Amino acid sequence: MALEYKIVYTGGEAEIVEKKSRFIATVSPVKTEEEALAFIEATKKKYWNARHNCFAYIVGDQQELMRCSDDGEPNGTAGKPMLDVLTGAGLHQVVVVVTRYFGGTLLGTGGLVRAYSSSVQAGLASSQIVTRISGSKLQITTDYPGLGKIQYILGESGIRILDTQYTDQVVLEVLLSDEQLAPVQAEITEGTSIGKEESGESTSESESETPQVKTLGSLEVGSKVKVSHSKMGDIEFLIVDKDHDGYPENSTTLITEKIILFRCVDAKEPNNSDVGRKNYGNNKYSVSNLDQWL
Repeated sequence: MALEYKIVYTGGEAEIVEKKSRFIATVSPVKTEEEALAFIEATKKKYWNARHNCFAYIVGDQQELMRCSDDGEPNGTAGKPMLDVLTGAGLHQVVVVVTRYFGGTLLGTGGLVRAYSSSVQAGLASSQIVTRISGSKLQITTDYPGLGKIQYILGESGIRILDTQYTDQVVLEVLLSDEQLAPVQAEITEGTSIGKEESGESTSESESETPQVKTLGSLEVGSKVKVSHSKMGDIEFLIVDKDHDGYPENSTTLITEKIILFRCVDAKEPNNSDVGRKNYGNNKYSVSNLDQWL
C-alpha cells in the first residue's frame, strides 16, 4: 500500500463553455468500482438530455483499476484525456463525469481533447483534495512529571494530539504516520523516567534536560499558546491581558488568534408569544443557546 497519496475529500462541480458547447465536470471520491459506476449512472440520469456523459475513474490505494469512456465522442478525445488529468494530479479513488451539451459547432480532435481536459481541471479545482498518509493511533500513558517531556517530543515531531485524559495518570491519544511510529516510540521511551529506570541510569540528568513547562500566569501579554483539539486541530491563543477587571485574581485572559467556529446566538422559539423571539430567537446572551453550548 502506498504510504502517501492524494484523494478527493469532497467532490465538486464546474462548467466551462467552448464554442457554445457546455462542458460540466462532476467529481466525487469513491472506494470501489461499484461506487464509481453508481455515481456515473446517477450523473447520466441527472443530465439525461445531454449528448455525451464521458467519464474516467481510478480505484485502489495503488491505482490498481483505471477505466474511461468517450461515450460517443471520437475515439481518444474525451475519456483518455480526462484520465490523464487524474493520473497527472496523482489522484487515487476518484471518479469524474464530464457532461457535454452540444452547441452546434464541431470542435475537432484537438479542441475536444483540450475541452475535456480543461473541464476535469476545473472540476478538481472546485473539489477539496487532501493527502492521505498511512498511520496509526497511539495511546501513551504517563505520570504527571513525564508529561512535559512527552509533549515536547510530540511537538518537536509535529505530531497531533487527538485527546488527553487526566486521572491519576495522563493518557494521550496521538496520530502518527507509519514512518514516525518507531522513532517516536523509541524517543519517548528513552526520554522519560521509565526508560532511564529500566537502563539503571540516574534520572537527574534527564530531568535537567527536560524543557521547562511554563504556566499561563508566567507568560507575558502577547505570548501565543497552542492547544491541540481532537476535531479542530491546533488552535492558537493569544494572551491579551492579566488580572482583567471583573475577573478572578491572578487570572490570564486569552483569545483565539483566528475565528475557529461560527454559531448562531439563539434559535427560533416557535412557542414564544413575542414575535421577535418567535422568528429570531433571544438576543439576551445569558439565556441563549450559544451560552448553553459553550
